[in-house]
Amino acid sequence: MRVLIVDDQEFIRRGIRAVLSDAEDIEVCGEAVDGREAITKTRQLRPDIVVMDISMPRLDGIEATREIRHSFPAVRVLTLSQYELPDVMKEALEAGAATHVSKIYVWTQLVPALRRVQMGHRFFDGNFAGAEVEWGEVRRTRAVLEKALRDSEERFRRTFDVTAAGIGHVGDDGRWLRVNKRFCEIVGYSEEEIQKLKTQDLMHPADFQADLRETERLLTGEIDHLATEKRMLRKDGSVALVQLNAHAVRDERGKVKYYIRVAEDARERQEAEERLAQAKHELQVAAGHLDFVGDRLALALNRCSRDLKYVWANQNYANWLERPLEKIVGHSILDVLGKQAFQGLRHRFDQVLAGERVEYEDRLQYEGIGARRISAAYMPTFDASGVADGWVAMIQDITARAEPGRAELPA
Repeated sequence: MRVLIVDDQEFIRRGIRAVLSDAEDIEVCGEAVDGREAITKTRQLRPDIVVMDISMPRLDGIEATREIRHSFPAVRVLTLSQYELPDVMKEALEAGAATHVSKIYVWTQLVPALRRVQMGHRFFDGNFAGAEVEWGEVRRTRAVLEKALRDSEERFRRTFDVTAAGIGHVGDDGRWLRVNKRFCEIVGYSEEEIQKLKTQDLMHPADFQADLRETERLLTGEIDHLATEKRMLRKDGSVALVQLNAHAVRDERGKVKYYIRVAEDARERQEAEERLAQAKHELQVAAGHLDFVGDRLALALNRCSRDLKYVWANQNYANWLERPLEKIVGHSILDVLGKQAFQGLRHRFDQVLAGERVEYEDRLQYEGIGARRISAAYMPTFDASGVADGWVAMIQDITARAEPGRAELPA
């Protein structure tokens, strides 16, 4: 069955919707806040049953029930009231309601009552003599609801205040309704000062027109959310660069109630990006210097990573191995040197990755160039935490000197 909920209290509508959400055979097709809107929504949505509060502004539930039953005979009405007063229940019957449920029993009686109404049953027999106002139960239920609302508000307030992002609520007239502590820190104003301002008072003049256009798109419903980078004016006249997110909160009619604006300080990110760009530039300069010096030394040089791959090598090293540089840099040491040389050097790699400086002479069998006697020195490199993340190697071929009669390859 399709049900229209009518009540002027939002938390009551939410509560009824929550009760009905567990019933697979019931669909909430809409909500209305008073009798006039109930009639309009009934005409538009044609629900099977209207759950109608009796006490509402503009047009009460009794008159709205009478009009709906007259104009839409197929639509049944179930009325609600805070108390089980006989006169109220009798008025609802005479207006055409199929049954009546007290709000204090909504959690247990509403769903069964709706199902019986859909089956065509009518429960008012005109005998209201036994109806009583259960004041104790009413007071207890009201106290529970009020405590739940207070607890919900307290949880929201704490979350609102302690979040790391700046949060503000803005009315549809552009005034700041509420801001948290972090938002005050970003713009340098107190909450009381901000509540006297409008969004345009905190927006950099160069960004204001763009912000105005985006807000208009939110107001018209073209979009519900936007994210952009903006400049905000601080109380001391300085500019705060922020990542600004805005979201429109609407009522059941789709009208904007207020905007939520979330501002995150973008200065740290911008500074980090600038530091990263500077570090990349310095790394490029250093790499250029290394290439320049390395190519002019009569030594074979390379740099390797902890995962045993070549990060860099100079041209002398490539000439010595008789391989192009692109077949060395980015490739594993095992693939470049061959299995025999790699196994002979593996314990040296373990030493330097333990943070030791390693110097040695050894005779090894290399892939492609055969047996060579080398003199080598490894210097470990370290990451920011002080852990060895690779090494720089200097290799000199001493085959001709150590083994007379063998030609030494040019360095």
